[in-house]
Amino acid sequence: MSKQVLQPDQPAGRPIPTDPEALLSTEEVAWIRRQSPRTIEKERLTGGGCPFVKLGRSVRYRRQDVLDDIERRTRLSTSDAGEAA
Repeated sequence: MSKQVLQPDQPAGRPIPTDPEALLSTEEVAWIRRQSPRTIEKERLTGGGCPFVKLGRSVRYRRQDVLDDIERRTRLSTSDAGEAA
């Protein structure tokens, strides 16, 4: 039995779309952010995460929203609280 080897850009066994408007799964977002899917789910529940799209019972994230969220979280030091909310 051969084991499938995932490529660096294939967290779910398929490449992550590069189109900024592409809708990504929780697992794909977690892979991009190098965090667990559970962390992404928790942020979604508490309201502190990336904007998401609800399609029926499915949750998806626009790739550009994910990249923008990462950019907003960029800091120059650990004491940098970022912009005031």
